[in-house]
Amino acid sequence: MKKYFSIITLTMMSILLFATTTIFAKVEIGGELNMTLSGVLFRESESLAYPQGSLDLELYIPPFDNNQIKSAIYLYTNPTTGKLDFMFKKLYLKHKFDKLQLTVGRQPISWSFGSMLNPVDFTLGSVVMDEEAGSKYQNAIEAYYPLNWNSSIAAIAAFPNGFENMKWGIRGRTTLEGYDLTLNYVREPEENSVETMIPVSQRIGFSAKGDLGPFGVYGVIGYNFEDINSGDFSFLAGGDYSYYFESGSKIYFQLEYLSIKEERLSSLLG
Repeated sequence: MKKYFSIITLTMMSILLFATTTIFAKVEIGGELNMTLSGVLFRESESLAYPQGSLDLELYIPPFDNNQIKSAIYLYTNPTTGKLDFMFKKLYLKHKFDKLQLTVGRQPISWSFGSMLNPVDFTLGSVVMDEEAGSKYQNAIEAYYPLNWNSSIAAIAAFPNGFENMKWGIRGRTTLEGYDLTLNYVREPEENSVETMIPVSQRIGFSAKGDLGPFGVYGVIGYNFEDINSGDFSFLAGGDYSYYFESGSKIYFQLEYLSIKEERLSSLLG
């Protein structure tokens, strides 16, 4: 209960703090509060209770002079320590030039689609089974350049482990005959750990998404490598269909197939 009171108290303090700001700067605050209580009952009549809570808070700041500031924080009960912890989801500045859009700071980065995971995402495992991971939010610089109304190029430089090692990627996107097509490249720096050193890894990916009659179809093909001559392929193929009733409700069907190297999948899912 003390953890709950801490979350509620912090929420009220945040609301009071930002309510004053709203009056003067038209800043609004929104979010979602979740609280759960899980319990385990053992055969020996022992029981354990696990209270957990999370709070999504986001500031809505009006744009000014082609600038936009985004700020969002996620507060949660750490399942390991049982204490209140937090993570910034968004804390960035976006500036729109005449033909370029630049975003600097903590921001969500994901090229994910489908249901399971995208094997050519900027960060593998950032979204798994529609659940977000902390790796989706990174300190990064993104430059977005629209070529025309349906084509664009985006370049990203991210710093997941500080400024010593830079991770970067580039993505081109266009539409052709009603299909959304993307081509991207990601280069991850080498990582040093206590046990071993993970060398530089790279991947190239191509994806397509669109409609085939009443069905939605999509697919991905990727090539992961350290050396261009010694790599492995990954594939994703899926389709979906919706059946609507006269009452307005619907049934949604989806079928998906994923092929990825076992070692890569185990490192993502544990």
